[in-house]
Amino acid sequence: MGVLLDLNGTEVAVDYTASVYIPPNLSGHPDNWCPAEGGEVEIEAVEYETKGKAFIDGKWQRVDRVIVDVMPLLPDSEIERFQEEIANIEEDDEP
Repeated sequence: MGVLLDLNGTEVAVDYTASVYIPPNLSGHPDNWCPAEGGEVEIEAVEYETKGKAFIDGKWQRVDRVIVDVMPLLPDSEIERFQEEIANIEEDDEP
């Protein structure tokens, strides 16, 4: 799955997988209660698209379009922020 998110004022495409969230069951007899399950989000790629110039093979080159996975360059805090945003989107999509 994918979603467009903001990264420092620039829109980036975030590819991810998410498990289905199952809310906790706290009704009825306590023996039948169960905790919430799922809802985990795993970021697979954060793609940044540029047009015009790109630094390729050690020099600036003119390009029509370049898409780069910038996930390895992002701090953990940014990845965690993306995971939280996506989890909130997924929750809103639940029936």
